[in-house]
Amino acid sequence: MKASQFYKYAAIVLFVLNLLVLAFVFWGPKGPPPMGPGQGAQEMLQLDDQQHEAFLKLAEVHSEAIKELEKEQRRLLRPYFNSLTDATAPSDLDALMQGVQLAERRKITLTYQHFQEIKLLLRPEQQPAFKGFMNHMLKILLLEQQQHPKPPKGK
Repeated sequence: MKASQFYKYAAIVLFVLNLLVLAFVFWGPKGPPPMGPGQGAQEMLQLDDQQHEAFLKLAEVHSEAIKELEKEQRRLLRPYFNSLTDATAPSDLDALMQGVQLAERRKITLTYQHFQEIKLLLRPEQQPAFKGFMNHMLKILLLEQQQHPKPPKGK
């Protein structure tokens, strides 16, 4: 077989493979539909429509409060870490750290109260599902749901 014929066949095979990959991407199996806010909670806790609406309002209020506290933390952390490189940075690092710690404490307290409010939404027959919901949420909050790659086996 001549080199030119080999390259012609190789180009045709690669072109067909590319077409197959594109077809798979566009028409292949789709992943699970993306969950909207509170959709997973609605299923886990078996919330009715009224409870789900209340849940979404609670989640929105909680989210906004957490965003404000995180903004406050960033405002305090910037000068704290800038003190490493900037001689004119504030010298009272303890006060900055106390502010950061206070904001973190308020975030934790707000989140605890948020889960208490969710629990109060539930009817008695829904209460047993709350434990599974909390376990799921704790995995997310504590970043336990992320899969860390296994270390390579020693040679």
